[in-house]
Amino acid sequence: MANEKDRVPKEGDRVRTPNLKDGFVVVAVREHPNVVDLDLPNGPLRIKNIPWTMLTYLDEEPHD
Repeated sequence: MANEKDRVPKEGDRVRTPNLKDGFVVVAVREHPNVVDLDLPNGPLRIKNIPWTMLTYLDEEPHD
């Protein structure tokens, strides 16, 4: 698998960022600049313009 920092996010990816403990879902991807918008899966919070390099992908973690 390619280095996680080189991965291009897709809408629907489950991710975390270093400064936030909650998991988020990618809802928008922009390539110029390389940023995404994130939503909490069960809440009204939306965070915009997070750089791709700040994402940790959760698709490899076991689900509850």
